[in-house]
Amino acid sequence: MQKNSKKPISKKRRKRRTILTVIMILMIAAIGALAYAAYYIKEYTEFEQAYQDRFFEGTTINGIDVAGKTVDEVEAMLEDSIGEYSLKVSFRNDQTETITGEQINYHYVSDGSVADLYRKQDARTWFREYMKNNRQAPAVSAEADVQTLYDEQLLLDAVRSLPELQDENMTEPQDAYMDFVDTKYVVVPEQQGTVLDKTLVMDALLEAVKELKPEVDVTAMSGVYTEPVKTMETDGEKLQKVADSLNKYTSASITYLLPCEKEQVLNGEVLKDWLSVDKDGTYYKDDNIWNQEIRTYVQTM
Repeated sequence: MQKNSKKPISKKRRKRRTILTVIMILMIAAIGALAYAAYYIKEYTEFEQAYQDRFFEGTTINGIDVAGKTVDEVEAMLEDSIGEYSLKVSFRNDQTETITGEQINYHYVSDGSVADLYRKQDARTWFREYMKNNRQAPAVSAEADVQTLYDEQLLLDAVRSLPELQDENMTEPQDAYMDFVDTKYVVVPEQQGTVLDKTLVMDALLEAVKELKPEVDVTAMSGVYTEPVKTMETDGEKLQKVADSLNKYTSASITYLLPCEKEQVLNGEVLKDWLSVDKDGTYYKDDNIWNQEIRTYVQTM
């Protein structure tokens, strides 16, 4: 019986087959690499063309989305972001005023920082990250200096014209004092005025506009208002003691029956006018004047 047998493959032939297989694999890999390179170059070229003179996707400047925008368009967006500036000024008695950007010609001025940010864009790095993240645009956050200008003379005019800074609209502060009310002396608390130090207000508002502050509370500033000299805190106790002392005299009420059967009442309304007052407005009892008033009163009866 004859056996079928295959001739063994020689080592030389096996080696040749292995080399051919490797060559084929390398050729396939090379073709794939060339195809990907061609695809990558095509995508990159299209990307460069699409974003020529424009900011890349995912880019924000000063918190503003500027993707696909030119330098000029970004400059306009930054200008719009500061176009609505206004300064609110608060005074006493719940009075408020507003100085608008329009009043003082407040506007944005380009200093070239946006153009610098555009030139610093790295297209290759951005595109590499873009492809690596499955076409997800990498986030790029940048900051540009926002330069502004305003007309200082217009600002000065706007501040000077505020109603609260007009002399005729200012009220002087009033010291705490005593007053005769309903048959007795009472202490009346001080009253805050609205007289302002115009120089301090002017300096504060100029600085606020320079720093882009949205509000200035004048009432919180030290020394800006003229304050009363005598207050309840400084003189209230003293005034109350004087009032209590004088009320001992003015609290009396005596009714006299005259010979003509007519009644005459001596009470605080009359007695208060017998008291003396010094240059500081403080009442006191001068015995000589008091006794003279009594004699005059009796004579008139």
